[in-house]
Formats: sequence, C-alpha cells, structure tokens
Amino acid sequence: RKSKMSSSIRAEIEKKKEQLKLLQQKRQERLQKGSSSGDVQELIKSLGPLPKPGQSARPLNIRRADLSKSVLRSESIPPAKSTTYEKCVQADLMQDYVPLESKADANENKNREEEQEEEDVPELPEEEAEVPEEPAQKKTEEPEIPTITEEQAKEIQNNAEFKEFFDKSTRSVERLLEYKKAQWDHKFEQHYDPLADYSLDLNNDEDTDKGEAIQVSAQIFDKKYNDGRAVTCLDWSTQHPELLCASYNANPDTPNEPDGVVCVWNRRQTSRPENVFLCQSAVLSCSFAPFSPHILVGGTYSGQVVLWDDREVKRTPVQRSAINAGCHTHPVFCLNIVGSKTANSLVTASTDGKMCSWDMDTLNEPQEHMELLSAPNKQAAATCFAFPSGGINEFVLGAEEGAIYQACRTGARAGVGQKFQDVGVETGGNAVNTNAHFGPVTAVDFHQAHSSGGDFSHLFLSSSTDWTTKLWSYRNDKAPLLTFENASDYVYDVRWSPVNPALFVTGDGTGRLDVWNLSNDTEQPADYVVLEEKTPINSVRWTQDGRHIAAGDADGRIHICDVAERLALPRADEATRLTQTLKDIQASTEEIKET
Repeated sequence: RKSKMSSSIRAEIEKKKEQLKLLQQKRQERLQKGSSSGDVQELIKSLGPLPKPGQSARPLNIRRADLSKSVLRSESIPPAKSTTYEKCVQADLMQDYVPLESKADANENKNREEEQEEEDVPELPEEEAEVPEEPAQKKTEEPEIPTITEEQAKEIQNNAEFKEFFDKSTRSVERLLEYKKAQWDHKFEQHYDPLADYSLDLNNDEDTDKGEAIQVSAQIFDKKYNDGRAVTCLDWSTQHPELLCASYNANPDTPNEPDGVVCVWNRRQTSRPENVFLCQSAVLSCSFAPFSPHILVGGTYSGQVVLWDDREVKRTPVQRSAINAGCHTHPVFCLNIVGSKTANSLVTASTDGKMCSWDMDTLNEPQEHMELLSAPNKQAAATCFAFPSGGINEFVLGAEEGAIYQACRTGARAGVGQKFQDVGVETGGNAVNTNAHFGPVTAVDFHQAHSSGGDFSHLFLSSSTDWTTKLWSYRNDKAPLLTFENASDYVYDVRWSPVNPALFVTGDGTGRLDVWNLSNDTEQPADYVVLEEKTPINSVRWTQDGRHIAAGDADGRIHICDVAERLALPRADEATRLTQTLKDIQASTEEIKET
C-alpha cells in the first residue's frame, strides 16, 4: 500500500514539473519578443523623421472614417454553454492561467510549492522505482498433499502399526460419540472417561504422576456475613451437587446482629453466597433436605430446631420448635434426615440427653422423643451420631464424656445400648476397659462407599479431642480395629469418602487436612495439606463424586480442596486390598492379646 502511494505522488510531481517548464518557456518567448531591437527600429521608422529645432511637426496623415453613413447588422449569438468540472480538473486548468501583472510572483510561489512537496515525499531507492509492483504473496504457503499410488495405499493399510492405530482411534471416537449422545439424554455416568486408555496398568503400585495429590482450588469467605464467626457445620446438596450450606456461630463483636447465620454457596461462583439465612441463636448444625432441595434445617445453641425455605422472601426461619420440656433445651450439635422420599423424618440429638424425631411440616412439637440413658438416672450428652448407609433405626452415638454407644430409635432395643470400649493400662500395669476416647467425641461416620468386592457397611470412624482417630466395627464393641495417633492437636471431624472404600479425611486443630488410604498405609496419611496455620478445621465434607473436599475453619473460611484422581478414585482391586488390610489388622490385634 505504501509503494502505491509513493508512485502516485511521484507521478504528480513529474507532471507539475513539466507544466512549470512550459510556463517558463512561454515567459521567455514573451520577453524575447517584447525586447527585440528590430521591432523597435521598425516602430521608429513608421513615425517618420524627427522635426528639426524650430520646425513644427508634420501633421499626421490620419484617415477619418465617414460617419455620415452607418450600416446596422444583427446577428444571433447562441447562449454560452454551462460546463461543470470536478475539483481536480478545475485546479489543473487554472494552473496555466497566470495574470500578467503577477507572473514573477506566481513563478516564485510555484517553485516554493514544488520544493516543499519534494521535501515531504520520502526518498525511495531507485531499484524500487524501477521494479513494477508485484501482487502480495501469502505469508504461509499451504503444504502440498503428496499423492500416492494404489499400491502404496494398500501397503500402508496392511501395515500392522497402522491397523492398530486405526482400530484404537475409531473405538475412541465411537465411545466419545456415544458419551455425547448420553449427555444429551442425561444418561451418563459421572466418572466415565470415554477416552480412557484400557491398555494401561492401573493396579501398578508405583505412582507415576508427580505433584501434590491435594490442592486448594478456592477459598470462600464473605466479610459481611462471616467476619468474626466460626464455621460450625457443612453439608452438600444431593440434588444440586455444586451447592454447599455452611452454618456459623455468633460474632461477639457485633451484639446487635443475629447470632446465627447460614450461607448457601455455589462452588462454581464463590464471590458471594447464593442465599443467606439468619437466626437469633447461633447455628451449630445444618443440612439440606435431600428430598426438598429448597428446604434447610438447623440446630441451634438455644436448643431450637429451625427450618428455612428458599422459596420465601424472609431470611428468618419459617418454622421453629418450642423451648419446653418436651423439646431440646440444650445445644443441638447433631441432626440427620432419614427415610425415603415418601416417608422421612428429621432426627436430632442434644447435650440435654434427648433424641427427637420431627415432621418437617410441623416443627412445633416432636413426633417422638427418647431419653438417652447410658446408665440408670444418667443421660448421655450427645455430641454426634451417625446412621449406617440407608439405615433409619440403628445408629452410633458419641457423647461428651468420650463414650460411643450402640443405640436404636424404635423397637424392643430402643434407647442406648452397648458401649464401645478401648483397652487402657492401670497404674499397676493391669489392663482395664475404658471409654472409646479420653475426651469428648467430636464426630462419628459410617462407611458410605458401595463396593462389589466386599461389605464394609459395619465400619465407622470416630474422632476426639484426645488427638486420636479410631476405626471401629459395629459388630465388635470390645476394642477399636485401629487407632491413628499422628495428630498433634484436637481432631474435630472425620469423614469417609463416598466413592473410595479405603479413603477418609480428618481435620485437626492445627489447620491440617489429612487424607488416609487404608489399602496403602495405616500409619501415615496418603497426603495432607495445611490450610491455615494454627486455625482449627471444624468441619469437613466430601462432594458426591469424591473429587473435592470442603473444609470450614474457625475463622469463618471454607477451603475447597481438589483431590487428584489417582488418590480419589478406587482402583479395580481396592475392595480386595482393603479386605486384606482388615485381616492383617485383626491378626496383629490377636497377637498383641496373646502376648
């Protein structure tokens, strides 16, 4: 484009130079004619001889016209034609017209303009001026596709490597097309990978992947609602897996604000909560209603059980229980919704030694209530409980004094049953049965993962302020199967993975999150991460796919941790390996008893 502009400017300058030369030639010709000596002499001769001094001049012979006669003539003159010109044409025509009285000035102005234009025009190499313009070529030339003969094509098709590549690639494409079709029909498994390479050995114990298995991907915090408050409980929605509800206790620095807050967060968008619900008492436990995703329930420090409805405009509870002798009067640390879609109930337990069952349509009074008597005239102050997967009657109960009990809601064995015991050592060296833990039980959780390689539904975990986590079997209340003692502070929560039968996570008072794999190692965690130094982790929860962990701390922050696939998902023989681990644990326990 620049070359085209320079060539047009250069042509215009040459044209103006030629016009200037023509004007200069015409001027020289006019000057030569006006200053010719021969013409002057002829003019003098025509005037005749000059008169002598004192002689009068000869009268001039002037021919006088006869004015007595005149002839009138009339001619028709056609009107002048009106002609329009373009601006550039008018300028070119006016260049040749220069008034006689300003010829010199015009020439000087012309020379000055030409010199100015020559200065403005950039100088170009002579080679560029002489070489004609060539059409612009493409920067990248398309590679030529080689042509092959039929014999060469048959040779390639018969090649063993080509056959293997073509067969493998077409299978992958077909699986991917079926996967896309299933996505449109909403009939696909969440963990299915259509591009998986089935030739790899996934049972290899050597971990070829490098890097950390647990990484923090997001931190959730809203200063307006969470500043100065601690996270007390977390729960993921079953119908909307990206939604997470979190309950918070009171902020002592804001006495005029409500003590309890529940925020509903979206894992995909963490800048602000989806919904915020308020309560006059600190909320210690919360849960989504699995069969009504717009319903949230909570247990409070005052003993009230409250219910919020996302469809309502108001942020305060739409239902709440009464505070009387038939309901809870102490903090409600644990609640759970059990049953099916058509028949379900809300079960709560409190440190007042009561368990209540509620109909969520009417929370004013409980449908059932039961005294949790661990001994005659002694109530068990419940701090946590857990039901087996799909269970509605039997459960385990963790108490404030460090005991764990078998219990039932209904039937002949309704109430608190056998106590799980551990073996301690007296001062004299004799063995003695003790409570399950030496401090309050902070959490209990039944095994959740379903596996075709074995039944692990009887296993459950417990954590305590005595710095330990223990593995138990509901079928054996005499001693724990295994004790994990690597923590250096209170262990506030423990949860089984919902997909990997050998995986569980713990959170302690130092801000450390440990992920254990019982199939690999029972003495050290598979991986860990410190979320906030010296900030206790109060609650941990897995997502339904087992790939992410939400951890809420005492500063009101929620950390979303991504777990690598090699650690989160079970191997093909994970259940078999866990069964062998449990056998080894039982064998070592019997050896210790014999010695």
